[in-house]
Amino acid sequence: MQHELKYQQQKSENTRALLISTAKRLFREQGYESVGVREIAAAAGVTTGTFYYYFKTKYDILDAIYKHTDETFDEMFRKGFSAENIPGKIIEFFSTSMADLIESDGREFTRHRMLQMQIHSSRENSLYINVIELIKRGQAACEIDSSKSAEEINDFIFLVFRGVLYEWCVTDEPFGLHESLRKCITYSLQPFLI
Repeated sequence: MQHELKYQQQKSENTRALLISTAKRLFREQGYESVGVREIAAAAGVTTGTFYYYFKTKYDILDAIYKHTDETFDEMFRKGFSAENIPGKIIEFFSTSMADLIESDGREFTRHRMLQMQIHSSRENSLYINVIELIKRGQAACEIDSSKSAEEINDFIFLVFRGVLYEWCVTDEPFGLHESLRKCITYSLQPFLI
């Protein structure tokens, strides 16, 4: 009985994960607006009813995708960054980890996220909280100026980040996201370095 229950739970988790990964792929390939619940279910090899068992709406699966992304970054921060060169770690995080994720999501999906998902851009968001903690570590190590609050520095960095991201989303020209983020985040941190 216990084994059966565990098997059913694992099967349920696998189905939910399959729906999420399928939706993310379809959103990236076709754009969020172009993909419906039926397409997601069919591509995942499940019924539409199965989709609705796990998610009430297409928006709910989008929210699950963003929560999964937040969990990925939480794990990265939990594993920790070394205590030295915190400003370099911040630059590296945005220009590599964030840029890799954004490029893998594609322009259309990222554009939708930027315009529709304010909940994942609030100060309560774990990504913001983790970067603030990293800034505080840099302040404690006397690498980042502590005359400004970590929250204020974080807001400035994310303002620059979103500006670069917006430009990447709206231009059809080749755009080096990694290099642009590295350069702009570096410039944005300069006034706060000791």
